Amino acid sequence: MFTSKFVCDKKGFTLLEILVVVLLLGILAAIAVPSYIRAVEKTRTREAIQVLSSISLSEDNYKLSSNEYTDKVQNFNLVFKNFDTGNQASGNSFKGEHFDYVVYGQMQPLALARRNNGEYELSVNYEEKKYFCQPSSHYICKEFGFPEMPVINEEPQEPEVPVDNPIPQEEPTNPCQIDPTSQACCEYSGDCSADEDINEICQVCNSPWLHIGIIGSLIRKYLLLCDKYCS
Repeated sequence: MFTSKFVCDKKGFTLLEILVVVLLLGILAAIAVPSYIRAVEKTRTREAIQVLSSISLSEDNYKLSSNEYTDKVQNFNLVFKNFDTGNQASGNSFKGEHFDYVVYGQMQPLALARRNNGEYELSVNYEEKKYFCQPSSHYICKEFGFPEMPVINEEPQEPEVPVDNPIPQEEPTNPCQIDPTSQACCEYSGDCSADEDINEICQVCNSPWLHIGIIGSLIRKYLLLCDKYCS
């Protein structure tokens, strides 16, 4: 009986080689995927800009015939359709595939394209032919170089008083308003009321007995009442 031995030379990948390949694929994916997402988003933004440009052109044509802008999409010479229903748009808004559009014709010459996910929004002023994008920190706004839309109808602010020139305040002429327990307050003879009780209080307040040192609870009470009624 003959026996034969076959030697098979099998070669495979080591664990280290597999890990290196996976690491390289991960690095490539980390670089390629964000770039792809940005490229796709820029394409969608260009489509929205084309729609806004069509709205601006339609508004110009409507103004030539009616001498005013309109906020009704059905008045345009171009037909816009809602993406979700396929019906012709009406009113001042319609829904696109990636953006929601709003037309402000009568309020202000502005059309707005808001991203469905709420990340950013584009707008065009079809009177000045300017495009805006907000928030300005979004990479789409930076890529296209659109400024943020300025605030419209901002309420005027009251002028601030300069710190270096404060409003002068009148100094009190009644010394009792400054210090009710001072000697100047006791010597002050202001206009007293015709009321006898208040007159008596004023007389006690202006009495020379206070200079002798008769200070007690009664005198302190009269001082407080004098500050209240004789000032």
